[in-house]
Amino acid sequence: MSALLGLTVAALAASVHANPIPNPQDVTVIGVSTTSGDPAARAELVCGLSLTDPISWDNTGAAVFLDQQLKDHGADDWLRNLDSRTTGAGNLPSNLDCKPLGGNTCRAATSACPNFTPPELFYIRSAATNAHDFFTRAHEKLQDVAIENILSIDKIISDFNPNSESGQADMLQAIGAAFGIAEKLIGVSSPGLANGAAIIGGIFGLAGSLPGPEQVDLGALKVTVQDQLRNLFTQTNDRLTKLNSKLFGGSDDIDIQELVNFVAGARGGQAPSNLDPISQVFAGGSFLVPPSDSSLDAGLDAGMKNVKLGIVGTVLRGMNYYVFVDTSRDQNACNGITGSRWIDNECYTLERRLKPVNAGDPDTEPLPKEMMLKFDSAEDGYNLDLNVFYSNIRDCNNDKPAQAVDLNNQFSHCFFSVPFIKADKLVCLAMFSPDKDKLPEGLNLNDSGCDPQFAAGTGSN
Repeated sequence: MSALLGLTVAALAASVHANPIPNPQDVTVIGVSTTSGDPAARAELVCGLSLTDPISWDNTGAAVFLDQQLKDHGADDWLRNLDSRTTGAGNLPSNLDCKPLGGNTCRAATSACPNFTPPELFYIRSAATNAHDFFTRAHEKLQDVAIENILSIDKIISDFNPNSESGQADMLQAIGAAFGIAEKLIGVSSPGLANGAAIIGGIFGLAGSLPGPEQVDLGALKVTVQDQLRNLFTQTNDRLTKLNSKLFGGSDDIDIQELVNFVAGARGGQAPSNLDPISQVFAGGSFLVPPSDSSLDAGLDAGMKNVKLGIVGTVLRGMNYYVFVDTSRDQNACNGITGSRWIDNECYTLERRLKPVNAGDPDTEPLPKEMMLKFDSAEDGYNLDLNVFYSNIRDCNNDKPAQAVDLNNQFSHCFFSVPFIKADKLVCLAMFSPDKDKLPEGLNLNDSGCDPQFAAGTGSN
C-alpha cells in the first residue's frame, strides 16, 4: 500500500523547491541563550515570531520540544496528553481531540502565546489544528467533487455516443496521475503544503489498485464508471480519515511510516530519521501555514478537471474509438476532417470501425463533426488540446498507464488509454502488427475480410 500511495507524491516532489529540514541538534532556538533563563523574556522573544512562517517551527523550539515529548511519553493520543500535562499544574483532564475529522474537538488555541508553558507549545497547537483542518477540508472537498463528477457521467456518455455493442475499458487508471500534476497545471507555489493536490495525488495513487473490468457492456457503462468513481472516492476519504487519526495518535491499522512518507513527498523532502515519526510529519513547519492559504482547493479543482478528461478517455476506449494515423493521407486530405491534426507530417484522427461489405472497402471512419467539436470547447466543459491528446496517445502506443507522473508533460504517460493504430488506409492491417495483442478485442480487427495477401497488396499510393 505504501508504494502505491507514494507514487504520484514522490513524482511531484521534484517540482517542489523546499529548504532542507535541519537536525534538532543543529537548530539554534531563538531566546534560549539570550535571556539567561528568564521565562518571561524568552516567551516574549519566541512569541514575537510569525505564527504562519514555517521557519518558526524550528526557531521557536517547537520542533525540539515536540520530539522530546513524543520520545518521553509516546505517540498514543499525544496531543490530548500533552495538553493535559501542560495545563495548570499538569495532569488535568483534556477534551482536546484532533483524531476525528470535523467536529469541534480540535480547537485552535484561545489563550495568547505568552500564556503557554513553554511558549513553543502555542506553535505546536497551531500546527496541529492546521493539519486537522487540512485533512478535514480535503475530505469535504472530495465529497463535493465526487458528487459533481459522478453526476457528469451522463453528459460525457451522451457527448460521445456509443457506436458499437460491446467494448473493453481499463477503468480510471489515470486518476492518480491527474491529481499528481494538478499543482503543475495551476502553477501554485506556497511556503507550506503548496502541494495539497500532491497529497491528494498520493491517496489517489490507490486508483491503480482498483481492478477494472475486462469487458464492459456499453449499456452498463454509465453504472460501471459511476461505481468505480464511488469506490475510488470512498477509499480515498477512508484513507484521509485514517491518516489524520494516525497523525494524532490514533490506533488505526496503517503504518505510521506510510503517513511520514506521504507528507514528506508532498513537502518535498524527508525529515531526519532520528526524529519520532510524528515529529517527521510536522518537521519543517509546513503545517504552520493555514489550509486556507495553501493550494488545496485550487489543486483539487485543477485535478478534478483532469479526472474528467481521464473519464473521457475511459469512455472513448469503452466505446471502441481509437486514434488512427492513416499513412496514405496527405495534409490537404487531413485538413478536411473535423478534429484532425497534422503532427510530424502525419494525419491524426479519432475514429470508429466500419464493417466493410467488400474487400478493400473502408473499415474505419472519423467521428462525427459535432462530437469532435466538443473536445476543445470550453462551453462543453472539456477544453482539451487535441494536439496534446493525440501526442499522448501516440507516445503511449497502447502501453499500460504509468503509475508515476512525468512532470515535463501536461499529462502522464498513457493518461488517456485510448488505442493507437497506424496503418495504410485500413485499420484491419493492425491485426498483422507485432503489438496487436495490446489492442482491445472489441475492435474486431479480424472480422473485416483482411488477410495477409490482401494486406500485402495495399501498399501506399
